[in-house]
Amino acid sequence: MQLEPGSNLGAVAGLPPVLVSQVATAVAGALDHAHAQGFLHGDVRPAAIEIGPTGQPVLGDVAIGALDVRYAAPERIRGGQVDGRADQYSLACTVFRLLTGHDPFPGPDRAAVVAGHLGQPVASVLPMHPYLGPRVDEVLGQAMAKDPGYRFASCTAFAQAYAASLVPPRPMVPVGPSRRRPWLIGVAAAVVVALAAAVVLVVTDGSDDVSAEGGGGGSVSDLTWDDTLYPQEAESIQHTLRGDELLRTIGGRPTPLWTTPMSGGPPDVVGGDDQIITLRSGTYLIGLAAATGAATWPPVDLQEAPMACAVHRNRIGCVSPVSTGSDSSVFILDSGTGKLLRTIKVPNRDLRTIDVVGDRLVVTTQFGSGADTGFAAGYTTEGDEVWTYEGDQNMYLVPSQGLLVDGSIDGDEVNFVGTDDGERVLGAERVSDERDLTWAVFRGGIAVQNPTWTGTDLYDLEGEKVSSVAGWEPTGYQNVYSPVFALPLLSRLKERSPHFRDENTVAAANPETGHLLWRVDGPELTRQMVTLEDRLLLKVADPDAGTGPDGEPESTGREFVRVHDVYTGETLSPAIDMTGDVAVEIYWIESDGTHLVYNYIDDDGGYADIAYRIETGEKAWEITATNRSGYPGGAIVVAGTDDSVSLYR
Repeated sequence: MQLEPGSNLGAVAGLPPVLVSQVATAVAGALDHAHAQGFLHGDVRPAAIEIGPTGQPVLGDVAIGALDVRYAAPERIRGGQVDGRADQYSLACTVFRLLTGHDPFPGPDRAAVVAGHLGQPVASVLPMHPYLGPRVDEVLGQAMAKDPGYRFASCTAFAQAYAASLVPPRPMVPVGPSRRRPWLIGVAAAVVVALAAAVVLVVTDGSDDVSAEGGGGGSVSDLTWDDTLYPQEAESIQHTLRGDELLRTIGGRPTPLWTTPMSGGPPDVVGGDDQIITLRSGTYLIGLAAATGAATWPPVDLQEAPMACAVHRNRIGCVSPVSTGSDSSVFILDSGTGKLLRTIKVPNRDLRTIDVVGDRLVVTTQFGSGADTGFAAGYTTEGDEVWTYEGDQNMYLVPSQGLLVDGSIDGDEVNFVGTDDGERVLGAERVSDERDLTWAVFRGGIAVQNPTWTGTDLYDLEGEKVSSVAGWEPTGYQNVYSPVFALPLLSRLKERSPHFRDENTVAAANPETGHLLWRVDGPELTRQMVTLEDRLLLKVADPDAGTGPDGEPESTGREFVRVHDVYTGETLSPAIDMTGDVAVEIYWIESDGTHLVYNYIDDDGGYADIAYRIETGEKAWEITATNRSGYPGGAIVVAGTDDSVSLYR
C-alpha cells in the first residue's frame, strides 16, 4: 500500500501491520528526540502524521486547540503531571487506530471515551489481523498502561517491541551455550518484518490441512495424547495453601494496625519484611517498624530515588535506576540503624528490581524495557558481586523458585538461570517457523514444549528431566507480574499439523509422573489464567454472550473469571464479573481458599486492594490508596490520601 505524499493519516485505517511498524518507528524516533530536548508533543494522533515527499512519515507540529481525548493518556485527561510516556500512550492509540480502523476506546460522547481511557482494557487487534500472535496485544497493552510506570522506557522501545512482535518464530534446537542475537534496527528491521509478515500470511492463509513436511514438527500420525486422568494422584502432591500468611482474616475488611502521618505527600512502599517497612519519598529512604509504625531511624538521603528495596536479616538492599548519566546504583544499608554501608555503581544498566533469593540480593533491569539487552546480577548481602548475566530485555526473576527466566521477545529461545551462581540450568530453542516456543515455571519445576511439538517435558529446578506429557503443551502467560503456577498447566494440541493449542482446553499434570490430574473444556475458556495458592483463576467469556459464527462466544467487552481447585479442577465459583476491576494492571496477591485479594488502578487513577468471595462472586471489601500498596511480611501497607501510611492485618 502506498500513501500519498502531502496527505496525513487522519482518514487512513486498516493498514498492513508492517506499514504501521514503519510509521511507528519514524514517529517514535522524532518523539524521543524531542523528549531528550525537554519537549513534549502532546498531540500525537493519526491526523498529526503527514506523508513526506518521498513517502516517509513526518510528525507535524503541535496543534493549538482542545485536547483530542481519543488519543490522550489518562494522566493528561486528569490534568496531572505528564512526561514522554504520555506521548508514547498516544502513539500506541494511533497504532491501534491504523491497525484496526477504529479508536481504542470508542464511545457515543466525550465522557464515554474518557471513561474508556481511565478504566477499560485495550481491545485485541487480532480480529482484524488473526494471523498475528498475542504478543501484539501484549505490546499495545503495555504501551497503553493506565499507570505510566508500566509503559515502555521510551517511544522507540515501544516501536521496537511492536516490530519484534510481528516477526515469526524461529526453529528450536537443543541449546548449547547461550547465544545472544543483536537487534535489527532501521531499514534492515523493516525489511525483516516485511518478510516475516509475508511468511505468516502464506502459512495461515488457506485450509487447515497444512502439511508438516519441512516444518520440523511431527505429522498427525506421530502425535499421541496422554488423555487418561489420574485424579487419585492429587492426594500425593503437597498442597501449599498458606491461608493467613497475607492477612489474619481475609473474610472481613482488614483494619489498620497503625497509621503514621507523613510529610511531603504520600510516599511509595518500596519493600520490607515482618520487621521493617521501607518507603521512598523523593531521594529519601524511610524505615518504619512493622509492629508499631514508628520510625526506626532518621530518613536517609541516598541522593537518588530508590525504585525497590529488599530486606534480608540485618541488611537492606535498594536499587536506583538511571536518573542522571548512565549508571544505576545498588545501596546496602544496615536495617537496624539505617547506616549506608556501601554504594555500588552499575554502568550502562537501568536497574529496576531487587529481590532476596536465598542468601543473594538479585537485581534486574526492567522487564520489557525496549533496551537491546537485559541484565541481572547477584550480590552477597554485603554488596560483593557474585555473578552477572546478560540476556534479553524480557528476562524476569522468579524469586520463590530461585530462577531467572531469560525468554527472548521474539520467542527464539528461553534460558532458565540459577540465582545462586548465575549459571544456566536449562535452555531450549525453536525448531520450526510455524509454532511458538512455550514454557512455564511452576512450583518445583519447569515445563517446556518438547522439540518435536508433540508434548511437554517437565524438569526439576536443577534442569533434570522428570517426566513428559504427550499431546499437551504449556499454556498460560507468565511474566514478572505473574504468580508462579502451582502445577504444570497445559492445553491439548490439535490434531492437524502444525498442532496449535486448543485454547478451549486446560489441564493440570502431576510433575512427578506426567499424568493428567484433571481436565476442563469449554468454548468460554481462554489461555489467560493464574494460580493463587491452591486456587486456579481462569479468564472466561461473558456467560450471557451470544455465539458467533465460529461457535465461539461473542465479545461483550466484559471481564469474567472463574475459580477452580488447582489440584482437582473442581469449579468453586460462578463466573465473577470483574469488569472495571480486572481490566487495569491487575496484580493478584493472595487467596485463603475462600477469598481472592488483588490490587488494581481505579477509574480515578488511585489504587485499590479488593477481596472477592469465591463461592458467591461478591465483593467482600475494598481499600483505596493514592499509590500502589506494598505487601511486606504478610501485611498490606497503604499510602493513604491524607499524607499517611497505614499497615493492615
